[in-house]
Amino acid sequence: MARGVASPSPVSLPKVSFVKVSGENSTTRSGVHDNQQRSYGYNDFSLFERPQHYIRYIEPLESELAVQVEYDMDEQDQEWLDSLNADRKKEQLDKISYEAFEIVMDRLEKEWFDLTKNIPKPDLALPSEDSTCAICDDSEGENTNAIVFCDGCNLAVHQDCYGVPYIPEGQWLCRKCTVSPENAVTCFLCPNEGGAFKQTVHGEWVHLLCAIWIPETRVANEVFMEPITGVERISKQRWKLKCTVCDIREGACIQCSKNSCFLAYHVTCARKLKFLMPMKASSGLEPPPLQCFCEKHMPRERLEARAEALKAEAASEHSEAKSSKSARAYARTYKPGPPVVPSLILSRILQYINKIVMRKRSEFVELVCRYWSLKREARRGAPLLRRLHLEPWTASAGGRVQTDEEKVAKLDLTKCLRKDLADVRILADLSRKRESRKLRQAQIVQEILSEIIFAHEAGLRMAFENIVAFDRQGFFKNPISKSQVPDYFDIIQQPMWWGAIDEKLDRHEYWDIDTFRADVNLVIENAMRYNKPGTPYYKAAQRIKSNSATLLAELDNLKTIAPLELNGHDEYTKILLQRNISPIGDLEPPLAVVDLLTSLDIANDLSIVLTSNPLQSLLAYELPEAKPLPLIPAPPTPSSRKTKRERKAELVRRRAELRAARLDTGVNLKPVDPSISDHRTTEEVSNTGTPQTTATEVVLANVDAENSSETEQVLGKRKRTKLVSSQPAPDAEVLTDINPKASFALFDKGWILGPGVRRRRVVPLPQPLPKKRTKGT
Repeated sequence: MARGVASPSPVSLPKVSFVKVSGENSTTRSGVHDNQQRSYGYNDFSLFERPQHYIRYIEPLESELAVQVEYDMDEQDQEWLDSLNADRKKEQLDKISYEAFEIVMDRLEKEWFDLTKNIPKPDLALPSEDSTCAICDDSEGENTNAIVFCDGCNLAVHQDCYGVPYIPEGQWLCRKCTVSPENAVTCFLCPNEGGAFKQTVHGEWVHLLCAIWIPETRVANEVFMEPITGVERISKQRWKLKCTVCDIREGACIQCSKNSCFLAYHVTCARKLKFLMPMKASSGLEPPPLQCFCEKHMPRERLEARAEALKAEAASEHSEAKSSKSARAYARTYKPGPPVVPSLILSRILQYINKIVMRKRSEFVELVCRYWSLKREARRGAPLLRRLHLEPWTASAGGRVQTDEEKVAKLDLTKCLRKDLADVRILADLSRKRESRKLRQAQIVQEILSEIIFAHEAGLRMAFENIVAFDRQGFFKNPISKSQVPDYFDIIQQPMWWGAIDEKLDRHEYWDIDTFRADVNLVIENAMRYNKPGTPYYKAAQRIKSNSATLLAELDNLKTIAPLELNGHDEYTKILLQRNISPIGDLEPPLAVVDLLTSLDIANDLSIVLTSNPLQSLLAYELPEAKPLPLIPAPPTPSSRKTKRERKAELVRRRAELRAARLDTGVNLKPVDPSISDHRTTEEVSNTGTPQTTATEVVLANVDAENSSETEQVLGKRKRTKLVSSQPAPDAEVLTDINPKASFALFDKGWILGPGVRRRRVVPLPQPLPKKRTKGT
């Protein structure tokens, strides 16, 4: 930025000094020996192995960090714990380890944070949308120079003004909140607090606004706008000036740009009263020089803008009190007091460390809670774990009360999100089912083709594995290297090994038993030809040859085509030649099975429609088309139905035909009731012939289902009776006397009364009189 006076020459940055540590301490792996304390998240002594390509760091989840010990004790904690252990030693108590202390402090921090993170915090309000930059006092921003807000103190600055080349994806913290988030800092050039701070080359904190407006100071790197240099070049007269705004003789002041005016004021004080002229120019123009005027010498057009700005600030200050996190951090009178650990957290910690063996556990935890409270008070209530202090959601507006419209909008958004997640779950489930069906279909296709075309490969593979198992040392598994055995290929013209046979089986090249047998024998013969008798290779080949003879002979059972058929002496070969197909080998699948894969004859037996041959349908991933259901006959129309008079006439005609048939054949047809038994005499039975049954069956067969249904409609609710022949059953007994007990025993098969015997009349039991109805019932 341009200045009214020339900037001094840059000061060289100090060089970094370091000490290289060598020895066993730098290479010793760290860890905790106690397995009980290691279960709380401490590292063990496992050696880290660097991967070959790159190291990928995965940010741990909140659930993973909750079970790890993140607290690291400092020298103050060590001194306090050593003093406590000395007192416990006097009382003849066991020593508390450093790991146990860190476990309690870590759990204290996390339990307290979980307890207080949802408490309303009005001092953490979000910055307003019309916030102005703390350096240039301008509220306008651009895409390349936007206003960024610090997630720790809500500081609003432009990217170019504060030196932020790019905005990070997560949270952004200013330099003060990054280096000293808990402790308040003061400016070395003015007595005012708050604002955009940067550090000098010597470590002092100064306002970046003060460093820009004081002529002797400058920034070493104008991209990052830090560090501040030239503080030591400020003249003594400037340090002695007294601010006319705050009336404090402290820090370095600037004076009115009018040559005849000697009024002095701090840069931050001049900013509050709008004495500073704009630092930015319009687009396309050079930046103006840095000038400041007192109220008496300020230009007239600037006076009107200054009055309106002061009036707007006064109105905003009265409407809502400015209470931010930065004000709390810099307020010297802020004394929240030590936090008090409730008994709920104390009981949780005691339950959490119940596995650690120590005496007077509750007294020790209470002392640690008091020490933790005092340490949090010394740090002005800041968390002892840096992660809990720098989480993005810790600086959110947790205490801001939501309006009804915001609650409704948030509820609608949550419902929409839940619906979308449900849709995604359904889509994922459908995709999983689709892929499982495709996998199952592919497996079925593989099984069908393996059973039909490659049915012989299972037997070949089993025989090959059994033969290779005899080569215990694996002599013939791999090919012979010419560099190791130079004269091998001079003796062996056709090399062969187990790996080559295995590759041929994988490529489905064996369609003939003789070819497979020849390759196996070639491996054995090559080994016995090149190696001398008595060598391990020769003995191994001889053992394999003797044991594999039986296995190779059993392979003839896999043949599907006889050798004569392959030579053209068979009807099978004639069919292949007519189709211009030459037989492959004796392992070729039968022609009828192969034709089944290309024939549509099986379409009638399937429940799906085949638009192509079965083989193409198997390899297609489209969903099959189901056959339509058979047509259901339409119900009869009212015009085709018979009327009641016609049905009654039909019934009368049927009865007349049945009566005529009975008279012609002499058959006694009568309705049969299960409660009435056949009580004819032996003479009646002997005089009755058997042809009646045949005639009766003929007559009854003429009555179809349609007429019976019509008869039922005519008769209405009357009980239908079945007409059967009066001929008794062949196993019926002849009785001379009958009593109720005997008739009940012969109820199912019936009986025949002897000559001159009559059936007793059944006297009905007296029925009770009906009850008289009374009025009102």
